[in-house]
Amino acid sequence: MTVGFGARPGVGAADLGAAIEAALDLAGADRSLVTAVATLDRRAAEPGPRALAAAAGWRLLAFSGEELAASTAARLASCTAARLASCTTAGLASCTVARLAPGPEAAARGPAEARVLAAVGTPSVAEAAALLAAGDGAELMLAKRIINGVTVAIARPLSNSCCRAN
Repeated sequence: MTVGFGARPGVGAADLGAAIEAALDLAGADRSLVTAVATLDRRAAEPGPRALAAAAGWRLLAFSGEELAASTAARLASCTAARLASCTTAGLASCTVARLAPGPEAAARGPAEARVLAAVGTPSVAEAAALLAAGDGAELMLAKRIINGVTVAIARPLSNSCCRAN
């Protein structure tokens, strides 16, 4: 299980740890199953995330904005195609794609995604990092939640999971 997070510069280990613990509680997830935390490369270079990962015994994975954006776009494209192919014409309007990290069109969804996109090159950090770190066939256990200013998402590896209905 991997935890992805996004935060403003300078987030401390205690604040980050409290947000992750709260997210794990929300997901009903066992902390001992966490293998890594993942985030934007510039955030992973800061002392807070590094200290948290070291103290918890988790790997700290860093991804560039470009890597997160590419992963998000690829997952959405493949999952949307697979879900739409399984929908009947009559049911197309009610066909929903599993909630994944928002793609490049997310800027139209709200000012938060637009700000993140402008700042780091991807509208999704927490969800995209969690999914990318969990590997191919990963699914979100907990879609992004903002907890005390830290955005947290949790993913787990599970083959053929990205296209499951909500």
